Amino acid sequence: MVGAIHRPVGGERSVAEDRRHQRCLQLIQPWERTRAELDQAVSRIGLYVLLLGLIGFGRSFYFSSFTGGVETAPAFTATIMVHAALFTAWMVLATSQPWLIAKGRYDLHRKYGPWGMGLGIAMILSGVYTALIAANVGFNDQPNRANFMIVPFVTMLGFGLFLWLAWRARRNAEAHKRYILLAHVNLLEAPAARALVHNDFAPMPGIIVLTFLPVVAGILYDLVTRRRVHAIYLWGGA
Repeated sequence: MVGAIHRPVGGERSVAEDRRHQRCLQLIQPWERTRAELDQAVSRIGLYVLLLGLIGFGRSFYFSSFTGGVETAPAFTATIMVHAALFTAWMVLATSQPWLIAKGRYDLHRKYGPWGMGLGIAMILSGVYTALIAANVGFNDQPNRANFMIVPFVTMLGFGLFLWLAWRARRNAEAHKRYILLAHVNLLEAPAARALVHNDFAPMPGIIVLTFLPVVAGILYDLVTRRRVHAIYLWGGA
């Protein structure tokens, strides 16, 4: 009788803690699952950026020994090599950084982050400089230099904007990943156009489809997992 009245206090506390722990797990597990799914989705988009770059510039650069080489003026060759090296490094980074997150290597992801920011700045400078030289030598037989310059300048401006926003939001994983995705999108028009033209497809509307496919994938992912579209897509994707 006495044992029934004076039950161990520690036992009651342990049961209560176990219940609280279970409730916490029920709240945390769906969020962790959603975050893991987002990491995998971003990793696949990085792979898409890499593959589209290889296909788009494979004929004129990456596999040029099999396709006749880069058909440009000799003075343009060094610029192409630097430009291509920087953008190739970005494609590798676009694949490796989300892969590190998906594998739980947050330490390496953060370690390489500043290098990625520096690489992005170098890409912007290289992109603008390459466009200026391309317009000066009449690259791709462009009759109107002003029209030719619009695309690379707008591309580099958009890429730089979203790269900066991604850097500012580096402690907010949800926003950071979506800003990086939009930074990728600003680089896809050139490889998308070349992938279509080199394979005898009409440029339009294929360029729009290939360029904005990651944004569509991101929006569909949000609708399936969050039941709503993240605000970054609503203004950034526009």
